[in-house]
Amino acid sequence: MNFTAPVKKHRRPVVLLIEPNLDLLEVTYRWLQRWGYDAVPCPTRACLQKLSAVAEFDLVLADITPGTGLECVLMLRASGFRGPMIGCTADPSPGNRRPPGCSQVLLKPLAPEALKLELQGALQPEAQLVG
Repeated sequence: MNFTAPVKKHRRPVVLLIEPNLDLLEVTYRWLQRWGYDAVPCPTRACLQKLSAVAEFDLVLADITPGTGLECVLMLRASGFRGPMIGCTADPSPGNRRPPGCSQVLLKPLAPEALKLELQGALQPEAQLVG
């Protein structure tokens, strides 16, 4: 996996992938690459702090388990990121249905085809900005 972010103008959508579980990070990274996205893996908050200064992302896909993932989502929103953020969690409790900062939430385990459709829908021009 490449832990550096593209900094040049890009034609392919760039997805920031925040996932502290390295096995899930690698599997999801491979899916995104196969589907034609530039995926930027980010397992920790420290990684995000380095990346956010040099890269532009079209979409964020983040594990929102309390801790690293949710903190990263809130940090990105506070820094002015207005693009779509898809949260992922294995906890179906009502508090995780739409946590602060996320435009939508998917339950784990992620089904590849369902994730692919969610990404395509989130990157439609009318879904780009979140207020």
